[in-house]
Amino acid sequence: MAPKRNEASKKQKTSGAGTSREEQTFDQTRFIGPEQEERYTKLVGRSIWYERIFDINLEGTYKSLPGIWTSQKWDKLLNPHHKINTEVLQEFYANAFPSKGTASFSTKVGGRMI
Repeated sequence: MAPKRNEASKKQKTSGAGTSREEQTFDQTRFIGPEQEERYTKLVGRSIWYERIFDINLEGTYKSLPGIWTSQKWDKLLNPHHKINTEVLQEFYANAFPSKGTASFSTKVGGRMI
């Protein structure tokens, strides 16, 4: 006759570690948490205002401004990008939205924490 198995040891073997944990229901590669993923779905439906391009009158009141920006290497502010990946932008802002009870200064874009 075969030896009797201990019921407790059988339960320990079959009960998986994943049963006691909450299942992750959000895309962990793109979002910090489920709140951020929900925020992203809200942002997808909204329109985005792109950077405004403005011309500075070189003979007006702010004629020294372009020189200051160039000396500070802020030239890109004068000529912003024309092509913007809206999906990445929305993902950035969704992850920048803090979780309840936390004051995080990091966000996730393209699967990387920044």
